[in-house]
Amino acid sequence: MVSYLHKYISVHISDKEIKDKILDDNPIPSNVKETQALDTYIKELMIENKKNYTLTQENILKNIQEKITHVLGPLSKLWVIMESEKDHILQSQEGEEVDITNDDPSSAEIKEISQLFEQTILLIGQAINNTTYYRRKNVLSTLIEGNNKVKEILKEQSAAMNASEGNLFGENFEEKLPTQPKSIRPI
Repeated sequence: MVSYLHKYISVHISDKEIKDKILDDNPIPSNVKETQALDTYIKELMIENKKNYTLTQENILKNIQEKITHVLGPLSKLWVIMESEKDHILQSQEGEEVDITNDDPSSAEIKEISQLFEQTILLIGQAINNTTYYRRKNVLSTLIEGNNKVKEILKEQSAAMNASEGNLFGENFEEKLPTQPKSIRPI
């Protein structure tokens, strides 16, 4: 596996080729949240304050986050196959379910595979979550003076931002931005 991984770490494959060869046959499940877009009012504020470098970095981080999400296409297909096999194996010849906690090697393997899938999904979820956090921190750090103030805002508004549909900060976040001239970074 490592040699296969190293092969594709060092080779660029175009987005079109990935879509054509992988994601068309293994789409990201429709119930997975799309990568959040930068809120229009935040983007306008950044353009107004000439924060072009930050906007570029935001687009890069968003693109990386989308690439992480692409993993969920093939992974979800593997999950469906694994669940089907699990159901098949866990049915005895008489049609009774087999206890997956027993010492049967196939049951132990299925339990381990299920745990590995859950751990993989957890790690992907955390990569997406961390990328979202750093996207927000990157944007706010260029608009608000003081790293501690930025962290405080992110912590206080975490639930509201995470509940926002489709936007990185959410529609109610604008009123949470500091309005004091010394809090907003000068141009």
